[in-house]
Amino acid sequence: MRPLLLLDFDDCVCLSKPYGGYDVTLRPWPEDLPAKLWHQPAMEVLQPIVEDIKPQVVVTSSWLGLMMLDSIKELFEATGVPWLAKALHPHGEAMQSRGWTRLVMSQA
Repeated sequence: MRPLLLLDFDDCVCLSKPYGGYDVTLRPWPEDLPAKLWHQPAMEVLQPIVEDIKPQVVVTSSWLGLMMLDSIKELFEATGVPWLAKALHPHGEAMQSRGWTRLVMSQA
């Protein structure tokens, strides 16, 4: 059985400087979004982990409120991280309850 890697985006692999979750819903994208969406130092740490350990990636990001898992897979491919697209668990989404943050849920 492969391990699971729970992946959040905001303030983890995407710092929203200059682009974040709402920007990926724009059409067309800003020309430089594919190169500037992900925080490169974080991706440089994450990539060898994904390639060496081969976890199944489960997305735990609030971006799941903006897009479906198939769209996130396409986003990974279009923004230069196809290795994350390949690592996605087939049912790899763990959406939080609408209106609740994970912090609020952990204190409930």
